[in-house]
Amino acid sequence: MEERVGEITDLDEIAREVGLSRAHFFKLFRDQIGLTPKLYLNALLMENAIDRLAQSAQAVADIGFDLGFSSQASFSRFFISNGVVAPSAYRRSVQMALPT
Repeated sequence: MEERVGEITDLDEIAREVGLSRAHFFKLFRDQIGLTPKLYLNALLMENAIDRLAQSAQAVADIGFDLGFSSQASFSRFFISNGVVAPSAYRRSVQMALPT
């Protein structure tokens, strides 16, 4: 999942790829990782988004598209629901905190 974070659109597909039923995959994943696959994927997406917003000048929309979101609005909704502020506001706060 870490290597394909921007490509994953269907967790059921991952279960099929590893030869498990959805229910069995989700149970094994939760037993081993301690989170559901969806929560883990969301954490990976947030971590990747935070890193890219802080360390690159790439447009917010492009970061969202690269992470598999269909629009800047859907990326912003995801980021706000998981990180409290909009991606552009997060980027501004990181840039203000950096020494000049």
